[in-house]
Amino acid sequence: MKNWYSQLLTKQLGMKKFQSYIDLLNYGNKDLSGDAGKNNGLTHAWLGSSLKISAEEQITFLKQLVNHEWKLSSSAYSNTKDILQRGTLNDNWKLYGKTGSFTPIGWFVGWIEKDGKIYLFAYLKRDEKQGEDPIGRAENRVKDATVKLTEFLQK
Repeated sequence: MKNWYSQLLTKQLGMKKFQSYIDLLNYGNKDLSGDAGKNNGLTHAWLGSSLKISAEEQITFLKQLVNHEWKLSSSAYSNTKDILQRGTLNDNWKLYGKTGSFTPIGWFVGWIEKDGKIYLFAYLKRDEKQGEDPIGRAENRVKDATVKLTEFLQK
């Protein structure tokens, strides 16, 4: 996993600043305590630990992101959108998304966008078999579904 960069950033922010961003964004349960008794919330809260978010909360979060509802700079929004761009689907629909996983759970959340129309999604995949790649399977299933949706929207 490539969590080292996120962990480096949160260490640089410090717990107080990190918590202030989680609170500002109203992200999930906002619990940055980490694993019980390990004092690792700053670097591990989001890694299958204390910070939890539901699919409905993911959609609310994405809606606030695409509508620029937080007091953040325009460059913060545009840089985030650039980072999240995953490619172009049928008929020039743009796909934006972010994966996340903690075995056996894989998330792929994001949106498709074209001509001012935006459709948000949050997909959670739980794999029962050890060694399966829930994150890759989640992203592939969502890509397949969004391609079908864009085909439907073209009609």
